Formats: sequence, C-alpha cells, structure tokens
Amino acid sequence: MNKKEFLNFWKEEASINLQFVENELVKLTEAQLNFKPDADKWSVLQCVEHLNRYSGYYLKIMADKLSKANEKGAEEVKYSWFGKMSIKSIHPDNRKKSKTLGRLNPTESEVNRQILQDFIVHQKNLLSLLQKAEKYSVNSIKIPADVFKLLKLRLGECFEFVIVHQQRHILQIKEVLTK
Repeated sequence: MNKKEFLNFWKEEASINLQFVENELVKLTEAQLNFKPDADKWSVLQCVEHLNRYSGYYLKIMADKLSKANEKGAEEVKYSWFGKMSIKSIHPDNRKKSKTLGRLNPTESEVNRQILQDFIVHQKNLLSLLQKAEKYSVNSIKIPADVFKLLKLRLGECFEFVIVHQQRHILQIKEVLTK
C-alpha cells in the first residue's frame, strides 16, 4: 500500500476510536466506567489508562523523530518481521490473552474521568502526527519498542501498532459494557 493510502486509512481508524470515547464513554456514569466484570478484568477506565500509557510513550517519540526527520516523497509502506509480529500479537482478531508489563498495567492505579480527556488529547495528537507523517518516510524513521528498546518499529508500523492496540482494548471495553 502506498504511504498516502496507508496514512489516510489509519487516520480514519484513529478517528473512529476518538469518536467512540467522545460519543460513548464520556457520557457513562462513574459506576459504569469503574465496573469490573471480574476481579482479574479491567474496568473501562483501566483499559483507557492502559492505552494512555502506551500513547504517552509512543506519541512523544514519534513527534520527536518527525521533528528531526528529513522530508521525503511518496513510498510504499514496508513491514519488518518485528513489526508484523508486534501488530499480529495485539490485533483484535487475536483473542489470546497477553501479559501486560507492570508499568503498563493499570490494575493498581487510581483512575478517574480525567483519563478519558487524556485519551482525547493523545488521540488528537496522534491524528496530527499521522498528518505530519505525509511529508516523511514511514519506513526509515525508527521507533524503539516500549517493551525492549533495542527492537524498533518503523514509523508506519508504529502508527498501525498504536491504533490496532486501541481497537483491541475498545473491543474489550465494549465487552465490559455488555456485562
């Protein structure tokens, strides 16, 4: 897929995630936002806080890398083995439960409604970065993986990873809301 189509697709997906939080989650009660279907499951706010922790890491680095990048023209989006594996492991179609690292796990965190506003800010920042990336190479800019910084995602892979990860947890949130 070419870079323009790729970035437009992921802008649309990121917008859908933003609209879900703005239109559905912000109107929920505190009880609904904090409800946990089981002791070992996350509440809506814990899911969103988990996404905020990922965004806090990845968006900052993407913004920094883009600010230092040289402009480059159109290109086809390419995937590394690590990028393919990372995206596949967190894709919503992969229903296998995965272990969350301690610093990314919101289980013991104080959560409140502000987490939703933080997500909205992160998401608008993500959309801005997707727009900015149109001028740059999504293949040559490398983003260190949060779990192991020696492994790197290409910028395009990183955008996809962040948004697919959001989709996975939005699906989880929808399941919590049906309980």
